[in-house]
Formats: sequence, C-alpha cells, structure tokens
Amino acid sequence: MNRCIPLIGLSVLLLAAGCVSVSSKTTQKPRPHSGPAVSAERRPAADLDEPKPKDATKEAGKEDPKRKRALLARQLAIAAEKVKKARLALAHQQAEDQDKIARKSTERELVETKLRDFEGHNAPQRIEEARLELRRAEDSVKDAEEELAQLEMMYAEEDLADKTREIVLERGRRRLERARRDLDLKRTALANLEEHDLPREAAELRAQAADKASELEGLQRASETNLLDKQIALMEAEAEVTRLQAEIDELDEEGGE
Repeated sequence: MNRCIPLIGLSVLLLAAGCVSVSSKTTQKPRPHSGPAVSAERRPAADLDEPKPKDATKEAGKEDPKRKRALLARQLAIAAEKVKKARLALAHQQAEDQDKIARKSTERELVETKLRDFEGHNAPQRIEEARLELRRAEDSVKDAEEELAQLEMMYAEEDLADKTREIVLERGRRRLERARRDLDLKRTALANLEEHDLPREAAELRAQAADKASELEGLQRASETNLLDKQIALMEAEAEVTRLQAEIDELDEEGGE
C-alpha cells in the first residue's frame, strides 16, 4: 500500500512535465521564411510605395525645346526640298504632255488633210484619168475596125496574091483584137476604181483620222489625270511645310514667354 503512493505521484509528475513541453512548443514564434515569394499582405509598406516607371510619351513631350526645334527645322528643310521637287515634276509633266498632245494633234491634222485632198482632188482626178483611158481604148477599137475595113475593101479590089492578102488582113485583125481587149481592161479598171479601190482608200483614211482623234483625246484625258496627281502632290508638300513652320513658330512663342 505504501509502495503504490510513490508510483502514482511519479506518474502525475511525468504527465505534467509533458504538458508543459507541448505548451512551450506551441507558443514559440515562427522562424523567418527564407523563400523568395512573400504575400502582398505581409509585404512592407515601403515596398508598396515604390515609384512606377515614367510614361515615355510624357518624357517625349518634355524633351529639350532646342533639340525639338532643331529636329523640326531639319524636317522643314527636307519638306521644302520636296516642294521644289513636286513643282519640277508638275512643270515637267505639263511640258511632256503638251509635247505629246501637239505631236498627236499634228498627226491627226495631216491625216485629215490627206483625207480631204483624197476626196476633193485625188479620187476625182484618178476617176477622170481612168475614164480618159477608157475613151482612148474605145477610139483605138474604132480605129482598128476602120483600118481593117479599109484593108478588106482595098484588097478586094486589087488582084494580089492570096498569101499577101491574108498576111495584111491578119495583121489588121490582130490589131483590132488587141484594141478590144485593152478596151475591156479599161472598163474593168474604171469599175474597180469607182466601186472598190477609191472607197476602200477613203475608208482607210477615215479610220486613220478617227484613230488619231481618239489617241489625241486619250492623251488629253491622261494629261488631265497626270497633272491633277502632280498638283495634289505639290499641295501635300506645301501643307507639310506649313505644318512644320507652325510647330516651329509655336515653339518660338513658348520660348519667348
């Protein structure tokens, strides 16, 4: 009985010591974390107040006025040269178009003049010459017919050998045949000239005149478009000069204040 009391007391003492040990472990402060990441709630207030990077646009707006003016002056000089180039391009385009239009107008006038001469002089003259040739052929046929008739009458009255008589008459008949053949050719030539050759040549000249007129109109339209493009380019170049000069004047006014 007396031996059990000391054993019970020892057990109580050990249990109490264990509770004290557990309590001391739970009350210890946590060790500082050595990891790289720290939550936003635990970051120091100083870290939250770090300065943000400056806006590049604002910085560009606050550049040195002298440097900006020098840059604008350089751009203005380039823009002024572009204006000169645009004016030269416009002048060259005008001169080139005028030259092309003048040459094409001359070509059209030449073809139109040729057509008028053809219809008024050349064609009537050729018809008249062909008719004259036809009349000559008709006269040749008549002459050959009369000559053959005379030979036949003359050799009918004279007593010549049959061989001589046939040679002379055959010669007259051949001359008459050639005259008649020539007359047929002259008639055909006149008909072809009036019905085919002259109308075809006139149509070709009219077509050439129409082509030249169409080409001239096309050049005139193209010239208007080209000149308009060059004028727009010149106006844009002048507008750029005006804009840059206004910026420089504004900088100068701000510097004067």
